[in-house]
Amino acid sequence: MAGGGGLPGRQDSCPALSARAPTGPVTVKGKTDEHGTKVTFKPDQKIFPDAQYSFDTLSNRLRELAFLNQGTRITLIDEREDKEHTFHYEGGIISFVKFLNANKTVLYPEPVYFKKEKDGVFVEAAIQYNDSYNEQLFSFVNNINTIHGGTHLAGFRSALTRVLNDYIRKQDLLKGRPSTSRRRLARRALRRHLRESAQSPV
Repeated sequence: MAGGGGLPGRQDSCPALSARAPTGPVTVKGKTDEHGTKVTFKPDQKIFPDAQYSFDTLSNRLRELAFLNQGTRITLIDEREDKEHTFHYEGGIISFVKFLNANKTVLYPEPVYFKKEKDGVFVEAAIQYNDSYNEQLFSFVNNINTIHGGTHLAGFRSALTRVLNDYIRKQDLLKGRPSTSRRRLARRALRRHLRESAQSPV
């Protein structure tokens, strides 16, 4: 793996990494008006002797990253088959929820969205119901999909269910039906996306 970037107006170059150790120091390559970081990666043949890239797998992951990093543009080019995908979403995770609900009948046009930062931890969430009965929830911490959950996800589920149940009870929407019905109603057909950024991965 090799990388490039640098300070404003300066282009630096980092040599290849082998066995997690650089093969040389970072050097100043020249001047530039561009900004950003470019990383070139090739699998180590000693570790992955028969590495084959899946365009669909890479597309799915890079699409996720584009949703998670609002406004970022990511282009994937497969020179083997002359295929190219560009991912760019100004709406961030709001666009992600709309993407998940693209072929569903939603109960309201725009996802509910909120965000909060406290003690160096940034959290944002987007929520939208549709007319089906299947719940779908995605949670990420520092751009990593936490498919096995965690305290952030458990807390979010508990808080959301508590708030919805409290509203249902106060408005008497179930007209005396048991509490299990409230839980089913609260979880019905929910498309949720929870994203957290912490100083250290959780």
